[in-house]
Amino acid sequence: MPFKSESQRRYMYARHPGIAKQWQKHTPKDKKLPEKAAAYHLGYLLGKKSAELKAKPEVNYRAGSEERNCGNCQYFGGEGKDCARVNGPISASKDCDLWKA
Repeated sequence: MPFKSESQRRYMYARHPGIAKQWQKHTPKDKKLPEKAAAYHLGYLLGKKSAELKAKPEVNYRAGSEERNCGNCQYFGGEGKDCARVNGPISASKDCDLWKA
């Protein structure tokens, strides 16, 4: 199995070095891995790559309301997870201009 993120690589080498060495053999040397895999995978499922995700300032990432927040947006991956449209960790209580029910 290849590594999915740099975070995963660090964790595996720290906790399971034997398995990490096996995974390293399956990870292309020239492949740039995302820091965290959640955003990449959720975006990938919706046809997006990490480089295509928007930065929080670009989408006016801000405090949400009870009716409109990331927690009830179709692009949200779950608390502490990432969004399919916005780069970085996302809080369920926040909101942005790309919100969609």
